[in-house]
Amino acid sequence: EKTGVLFLKYTIPSVMAMIVSSVYIIVDGIFIGNKIGADGLAAITLCLPYISLSIALSVLFTVGGGTITNIYLGKKDLPEASRIFGMTLSVLLLLSLLLTTVSLGFIDQIVTFLGATENLFDYVKDYLWYSIFFTVFYIVFYLLDMGVRGTGNPNYSMKIIIGMSLLNIIFDYFFIFILEWEMMGAALASGISHAIGTVALLMYFLFLNFDLSVKMRKIQISLVARMLQNGLSEFVNSFSSGITIFLFNIILLATLGEVGVAIFSIVGYVMAFIMAVFFGISEGILPVISYNYGAGKYDRAKEILSISIKTVVLLGMATTLISIINPGYLVKFFISDDPELLAASTSAVRLFSVAFLFSGSNIVISAFFTAIEQAKKSAIISVLRSLILVIIGLLVLPVIAGPAGIWLVIPAAEFLTLGFAIIMIKKHPSISKGDNSILKR
Repeated sequence: EKTGVLFLKYTIPSVMAMIVSSVYIIVDGIFIGNKIGADGLAAITLCLPYISLSIALSVLFTVGGGTITNIYLGKKDLPEASRIFGMTLSVLLLLSLLLTTVSLGFIDQIVTFLGATENLFDYVKDYLWYSIFFTVFYIVFYLLDMGVRGTGNPNYSMKIIIGMSLLNIIFDYFFIFILEWEMMGAALASGISHAIGTVALLMYFLFLNFDLSVKMRKIQISLVARMLQNGLSEFVNSFSSGITIFLFNIILLATLGEVGVAIFSIVGYVMAFIMAVFFGISEGILPVISYNYGAGKYDRAKEILSISIKTVVLLGMATTLISIINPGYLVKFFISDDPELLAASTSAVRLFSVAFLFSGSNIVISAFFTAIEQAKKSAIISVLRSLILVIIGLLVLPVIAGPAGIWLVIPAAEFLTLGFAIIMIKKHPSISKGDNSILKR
């Protein structure tokens, strides 16, 4: 197919799925904000570093193993693709068992480490405790979803995620407002919907498509090492997000108190939508680029990258403009009865939205390098935008600009990272495999 058509075929379902996922996350925030208030929103934000760690560990092996699987699918080597896919599944199941056991055994210590104040401790513990029981579904879901898209069925993936997200919203309303389970209800809604979605994806491999086998395989250390190398940048990106949120929480608690963390939570919910689009595009192009790379169609990989960057740049410009002009409209969904918190959150959203001018390109370029097994280049981009430059910004910008500087940290980190990404591309006019040039300047 033409690359433009292929781009739309794979990114639209992926973006739609990510948007729906972001919508149910946003609805979580709306329900919690209106039922519990600022304390509930702050508690969710304090839980995010732990959740980010779980996701990062899943992404490490899913992207690492999934990329290799897609390359062998491109080579039409289905037995090897299935072997790697099954081995990745075995690793993730072992990982989820270990993480669940350790987390339940040290739940109070984890809640304290995350920075929960006496006022927020029970809220944070309730949410984490019930979420931990669904760890295996959170971790395995991403691999199965990537396998579905890698076998050429992005629409099936989109339908599952949309259905799962709608169920989450229904469960949210029932558990939080009807049963009044509050934080426990929010955790159970997400966990149960993920469990149903995971089973639905598993059914695809058992009854609808047999290109990949979900049979568990013996773990081979050399292949695990290759998975780790390929998934490193995406792991760094996810895990660094957790560290970043943790650092923001600590600084905000010290400077603005629990209200500051609540503002950060609202900013995150408001910004979740466009970030979902960016990550949806990056996830959509991953199997396309890996497949064409494995098939030796190097110029097509270059074309997909070009289309993706143009798309995210235009989306970023439009979103930043809208956020600067009228950010208060979205903020009111989460907090409507606290004028001071509403005003502070609106101001934070306006400053933070500048990041969208640069973040989409960084995410797409990082995903491209991951897709062609150039893990080091992808890792550099990820660690710069989500950790190193953020830490530097948190140390410098609040001193220079006061509390407003906190909300400028992410835009500054994204801007500087994009500069490094452009330099990396210019320094590497071609990325080759054997004697074949994949990319030209």
